[in-house]
Amino acid sequence: AEDANRWYESSDTVRTPGMSKAVFSLQKSKVFQRAVMFAVINPQPNGAGFAGVKSNVTFGDVDGREGILLQCRGQGSLKYWKVVLTDSEFLGLTKLYTYEAKFPVILDSEDFV
Repeated sequence: AEDANRWYESSDTVRTPGMSKAVFSLQKSKVFQRAVMFAVINPQPNGAGFAGVKSNVTFGDVDGREGILLQCRGQGSLKYWKVVLTDSEFLGLTKLYTYEAKFPVILDSEDFV
């Protein structure tokens, strides 16, 4: 639960036509534990809009390792998700360096992809 509290919303809540919303919550039962992200996208007239969550993540010893494994599944009508990674070494600079990956989500599947 402590790790789930480190996530915070990053959505277009300030633009009048935008006003999207994201919530990140931990769901626990006797059988499993998982994180749930709920998002409602209310796009602007041109289709722009976003809702998401952010967290500062520190990776331990990464020597000899390559890549990140993200297991997720989706419900609803969001066809694509995007993950953005920013190296903390570049925070505070006028030009922020990030890596972004947009990927399709298989909707209404019981399996993780």
